[in-house]
Amino acid sequence: MNETQQERRTLVVAIEDLATAGVVAVEAARVARDMNVNHITLVHVLNEHTLISALFGAANYAAPIAETEDEGAQLLKVAESDIRAEYRAVDTAAPTFESLVSDGFPARVIEEAAHSSGVVGVVLGARRPHALGRLTHADVRSHVSSRLSVPVRIAALQAAQTDDAKS
Repeated sequence: MNETQQERRTLVVAIEDLATAGVVAVEAARVARDMNVNHITLVHVLNEHTLISALFGAANYAAPIAETEDEGAQLLKVAESDIRAEYRAVDTAAPTFESLVSDGFPARVIEEAAHSSGVVGVVLGARRPHALGRLTHADVRSHVSSRLSVPVRIAALQAAQTDDAKS
């Protein structure tokens, strides 16, 4: 079977921000190799910076602060570059890529991307929640995991706290 006849095996990779893109990209490359993926769809949902906009609004600054589509596209280019570097490091051909920058509810955008034909898995980054985060950010991981039939892998963005570190 040649490359054009090969069944498409797609991994959807959700990239939240520049601070976490590298960690998620490394995990995505590992998962993609393990799952024999030949295509990666990188997804980024534009951040409306709701909390920051509200704070500026309270100070009578009227313009909403939001991420632009160009900023989202640049973020996905960084993630793609990191994934390609991981493949080069093991002397393996990288899969093909496509990028999706969208606005809306992150879990729904990721879910829609994952319902495409040939999707075999999803990779997300997951921060350990804090009190403010629980109030301002929906639990994307739970929403996506409960609505998809493909595996959802989580790239740990923070080390789990051990019993030694707690004391």
